Amino acid sequence: MKILFIGGTHFLGRQTVEDALIQGHNIYILQRGKTNPDLFQNVTKYYGDREKISEILPANDHYDLVVDTCGYHPEIVKKSCQLLKDRTNLYIFISTGSLYADFSMPGLNEQSTTSTLEDIPPISAPITNNNYGPLKTLCEQVVTNTFGIKKSLILRPGIIVGPYDDSKRFDQLIKLIASNKTLDIPSDHQTMIQFIDVRAISHFILSSFDRKRSGTYNVIGPKKPIRLIDFINTAKKLLNPGLELNYIPVDANLNFPMYFNNPKMNGIFQLDGNKAYADGLMDIAIENTIQATNDYLKNLPLTLHCDL
Repeated sequence: MKILFIGGTHFLGRQTVEDALIQGHNIYILQRGKTNPDLFQNVTKYYGDREKISEILPANDHYDLVVDTCGYHPEIVKKSCQLLKDRTNLYIFISTGSLYADFSMPGLNEQSTTSTLEDIPPISAPITNNNYGPLKTLCEQVVTNTFGIKKSLILRPGIIVGPYDDSKRFDQLIKLIASNKTLDIPSDHQTMIQFIDVRAISHFILSSFDRKRSGTYNVIGPKKPIRLIDFINTAKKLLNPGLELNYIPVDANLNFPMYFNNPKMNGIFQLDGNKAYADGLMDIAIENTIQATNDYLKNLPLTLHCDL
């Protein structure tokens, strides 16, 4: 396939480009040149800000698949959609599982109400925790309205984890478990944890053209729900069996990676991913994800380790 990546050198984009190259696809990347500019020397790259996409991409080029990994504002996403409307067979937009309007209950699925904004901030305005989800909703609408249901695929991932993760969430938790002698953890044994391995999303993206996927999917994992405490114990057994866990009281000020102490957020780690699993989403074993993340962290340059 001939695949255009809008953003292809950071985390999800990087993993998916690597996998696509292994599969023998022809890859084209639109990037600013600021993140890992030396990656993928043997693919065609177009440099520049995506706001000027019409000035950057060659006229009339057609792509079997477009993968948009970095769309955050509807006006910017509209520019790429309008340009590529008749120049691709499928437009995949990476949205977020954080766009739902009410996270107080578990089981949110693709039909659940999403958050939105009445007043769209200017393109120059910062992306914040308050507008990130609503802006993604508006971006989804642009994609669907431009390409229609049959030629668009919206993916709503949970927290993406695994190799190349630098979010200081899941990767921070793995580092804490792997490198400490003792670790203070929440005494709440009922809270759940949910995430999606970057390699599972990559596989889902690259198989979507042949499987003729379209529409909207929550892409989350693991398939079998797991409590945070069980995840910690699994990681401890795998990475640091001698780790001593200290259970500390839960209060509103507790700051612990991948943990929310807020009744209004009870459902954020309990999204419904059944649709995606029924349509081929890989269920990567949590042990595999833990080990792959730890291996990546161990091989980081020391200057990057210092921030973790």
